[in-house]
Amino acid sequence: MTGDDETYVYDEATGEWLPPGQAAAAPARAEVRDAAGNVLADGDSVTLTKDLKVKGAN
Repeated sequence: MTGDDETYVYDEATGEWLPPGQAAAAPARAEVRDAAGNVLADGDSVTLTKDLKVKGAN
């Protein structure tokens, strides 16, 4: 960008440098739900559990 006063924005959707007004809008955030079907929001606390198979253990 030599001598241009205009700022460009990298558009991850197209992989191109575009003027700010032409960049694609950010996609809407997906709705995330817990195991009971409740919608999770930023700041919610969650606990992850996973069963591990161990050889020789009952």
